[in-house]
Amino acid sequence: MRSAIIFLIFILSLALPRWAFAQENENQPKQSFERFAFGVDYVPYYSGDLYAIKMSGYATMIDLVNKKVQFSALRAHFDFFILRKLSLILSIGYNGFVDNRNYIHEKDYPPYQSQFQNSFYEYDYSSSLKRLCLDIGVRTYLLKREMHKVAPYLQFGLGKTFASGDFNTEESSSQQNNQAQVRTNAPEFLEDFNSPFTANGAFGAEYYFNNALSLNAFILFQYATRKATYSYQKKTEDYTEGAQSGFKRTDVQTQIGLGLAFYF
Repeated sequence: MRSAIIFLIFILSLALPRWAFAQENENQPKQSFERFAFGVDYVPYYSGDLYAIKMSGYATMIDLVNKKVQFSALRAHFDFFILRKLSLILSIGYNGFVDNRNYIHEKDYPPYQSQFQNSFYEYDYSSSLKRLCLDIGVRTYLLKREMHKVAPYLQFGLGKTFASGDFNTEESSSQQNNQAQVRTNAPEFLEDFNSPFTANGAFGAEYYFNNALSLNAFILFQYATRKATYSYQKKTEDYTEGAQSGFKRTDVQTQIGLGLAFYF
């Protein structure tokens, strides 16, 4: 019984590749098989997966804020077709944000209340982030790719995001009797937390105008996991204090978009 099963597996291992290539060539007209493609995908709106830092408690603690802006994603991809219905895909995307804020508080007393001291406080905040998103995946078509017809497909991939960020705060006050030195790893934290590993799956359909140009529509689901640690240290003439906060988050995101691809 065992030998029969081994023999059956051996026969299938020989037959399946021949059947796959036979399916590729069956009933196909003689036309060029373009193995390379370059495409651009456009997502007109998605909620965004960029995170910024919100200070609280004089920088001893922080909160994470998802940048709820109307992001428009624009990605380029390069395709190599192993078979007519199977391709490898490298996708490249870029996004980011710049956020600058200024807060001033003044309190002045009239001359007849000279027993009180005027006060002044100013706070400047600047944060920026740039991200390069890379994905490697595979796309398999459910029907033959033919001119003036629609070919649905499934796509799966893995990715990594590389972030470069900056974060600065400056404070000035009329009461500066005890100057304090504050250090944080806010820029490194911002970069680490916005550099997740991702996994994605998509379903789409591609319409071929001719052998060199196609239009596609897709819905993509992306899973991302990220973590980072924020550290804080404050030194004065009287004391030194420090704190650490660990953050870990998982995101699931949906993107719907359109794309053009050029075959050569």
